Amino acid sequence: MPSSEPFSRGTPGSLLLRPSRDLLTRAERVNAATAKIEETFTVRSSSPAACRAWREATVEACAALEQMYPESFWRDTRALAAGDTAAIEPALTFLESDPWCFRSGYVKAELMRYLSRVDLTARQQERCEQILLHLVEVGDRREFGYACRLARAINSRALRAALKQRLNSSDRSVRRRALQMTVSLPEPALDPGERRAAVALVAEEGRAQWAALARDPGYARDERDAWNMHRHHWARRVAGALGLDHHSFANPEDQTGPDAKLKDATGPARGD
Repeated sequence: MPSSEPFSRGTPGSLLLRPSRDLLTRAERVNAATAKIEETFTVRSSSPAACRAWREATVEACAALEQMYPESFWRDTRALAAGDTAAIEPALTFLESDPWCFRSGYVKAELMRYLSRVDLTARQQERCEQILLHLVEVGDRREFGYACRLARAINSRALRAALKQRLNSSDRSVRRRALQMTVSLPEPALDPGERRAAVALVAEEGRAQWAALARDPGYARDERDAWNMHRHHWARRVAGALGLDHHSFANPEDQTGPDAKLKDATGPARGD
């Protein structure tokens, strides 16, 4: 539910997206219904009226979810998974609308995964590019790894150029996501200046993440690898794509500079 998500809803900005007002209205209904459940749940045992209010809230939530994800939606999703190009349009509409409600992140991830497998027209690729750039700009999302997978499938000159522009964004989080998507491309060509900036960003992020891990009393130091994979995946994945060892950022006092930790890359890296 949106109130508890650690990820960003964001806004579409100036990108050429075509959101569906109907989908966004349905998402608002789901959010209102789930908020009502949270409101009534804790007091449902206090009186018969409170219990009745909670039950009514659950009924409304079920109805809202059925409207948000009707059987026709799942039918189209299954068709897209099977490679039916006729199902591309509803998937693009959903992603362009970017509804933010219960299950929406998982749905977007699945749609992008299926879109990365089908043949897209030039116009459909352009729409996907706008969707991907929107995700770079709006904030950290659970589905961003699947966005990188779709970016790798498209890998157009226009997308590469737009991502490079965002590597120079004044917003650090935009630079971070643009870099992750850039290094997920089959051949992420960075010029020497871009590479130095990327290495510096990864080093700074990596050191901050290891420092946060060291401060976390809930996890033993010898468990840091598993926890880092779960919580600090960005530095691990992007560092590997740049030929860096993310473990080199664990002890800042031993650092002689991020470039000293470079190693030979063994092949194209994955950013998702």
